[in-house]
Amino acid sequence: MITEIKDAPKWAEILDSVDHYDFYHTYDYHHISKSEGEEPLLLLYTKGQIQIAVPLLLREIADSDQYDATSVYGYSGPVSRNLTVGFDNKNFRNELREYLLSKKIVSVFSRLNPFVSKQLDILNDIGDINIAGQVAYIDMTKDAIGQRRDYNRRLKTQLNGIKRNTFVRKADAEEDFNDFVSIYRASMDRVGAAETYYFSQDYFDGLITSDSIDTTVLLTVCNETGRTMAGSLFMVCGGIAQYHLGGTRTAFMDRMPSKLLIDNMRERHENAGLRYFNLGGGLGCTNDKLFSFKQSFTKNVKLYSLWRYVVDPKAYNKLVEERKSSENKDIEYFPSYRSGTANLGIL
Repeated sequence: MITEIKDAPKWAEILDSVDHYDFYHTYDYHHISKSEGEEPLLLLYTKGQIQIAVPLLLREIADSDQYDATSVYGYSGPVSRNLTVGFDNKNFRNELREYLLSKKIVSVFSRLNPFVSKQLDILNDIGDINIAGQVAYIDMTKDAIGQRRDYNRRLKTQLNGIKRNTFVRKADAEEDFNDFVSIYRASMDRVGAAETYYFSQDYFDGLITSDSIDTTVLLTVCNETGRTMAGSLFMVCGGIAQYHLGGTRTAFMDRMPSKLLIDNMRERHENAGLRYFNLGGGLGCTNDKLFSFKQSFTKNVKLYSLWRYVVDPKAYNKLVEERKSSENKDIEYFPSYRSGTANLGIL
């Protein structure tokens, strides 16, 4: 059967019981990330010793009595416990569909997590799963020498040069965190980022103050002037470190101080028992300059996928027909009856 989980203690209890999860799955992150009109919920499927939990953001569809569901910014998707090899998802598939139809949920969209096992087995033949791109990650099961050996030669030279006139410190005061937010937003201005990348102050405050999210903000500081050059925000959860957000002041772009932040975060967790340090992909999941920058740290990549599920095709098509517009020409947008910004990519 499938039940809805909305309270924090039960949500945390379920996550603590599954095989693998990331900070993107947590109750706090869903409440920090939700927009107005979105309701976080965890769908729990139980059969015998098997459990599957799917975190989602439920949204009303304007001018209707229907709903759809989406995922938080980041790498989410289902988590599970006690799935066997060759797991047959038929019963889960049927119960999920019946539940969604009973709640008038027309469609579901979720970004999947390439570091959480069995997601593709769970979602097999439930809608469509499409590869969106690649993410680069550092294998943290290697020793420090092995991790650094995967850096390309040019990066090693650059890091040595950066360290001569730059140092890294961990943000620990409100002024530091505000400095990071300012740098991040200025960086988004510089690259012409979509509005969806401009997170609210409440979003940053929530990440920094949450008791259930292990957040680290690192800053690079210029030795000569004492000015903050760049900042990055990282999370650690379930054996996975995530490079979540970052930015560099325009005046220091040529020095590439953000490279030192990633290297410093890796050093801080060399012997911490982590499995992965995910650096993410390119802008909008493309293999662009941003992705090349991340690949300078590692040869390791994983495929990153998106899950799209039309639960009620008749209702979905009716909504598309009612809301189609000549201004909405992005055929890749899902669900296509929602106009405006495209689905948020992952950096």
